[in-house]
Amino acid sequence: MDHDYTILLVDDEPDASFMVEALVSGEFNLVAAETGEEALERFGECAPLVVLTDAMLCGELDGFDVCRKIRQEYKSDCGIIMISALAEFEGCGRALAAGADDFITKPYHGELLLARLRLFKRMADALGREKCDTGGRPPSSPGRGRRCVL
Repeated sequence: MDHDYTILLVDDEPDASFMVEALVSGEFNLVAAETGEEALERFGECAPLVVLTDAMLCGELDGFDVCRKIRQEYKSDCGIIMISALAEFEGCGRALAAGADDFITKPYHGELLLARLRLFKRMADALGREKCDTGGRPPSSPGRGRRCVL
């Protein structure tokens, strides 16, 4: 059991959180957020290896906004997987343009998601990374760079 790897799940549907928690239990830590705003707050607290976000969220920020902010404001190179019921072509293009690394359409098979999460874990292991370094700084503070620790 390796709990050094954290996934930040951003989804406003409780069933999705329950399913992902059951899927990754024992292999990853899971931190959940229901809105984009909460996701950014939790991101600064947990330094996730991967952010797993739904495209459509309640609140002012959707999953695309979360991706953009993580890449532009936090300057993070953590993995981002977007999940959406949007048509694959439309959703995937928008997700990648916003900064996501991968895109999965709903409904999805749990084993496929787990395989993709394990891929990020293997890549991090190969690079000697465990998690993103928050440096204890919010994104608006000087020296805010958020790169994964080597």
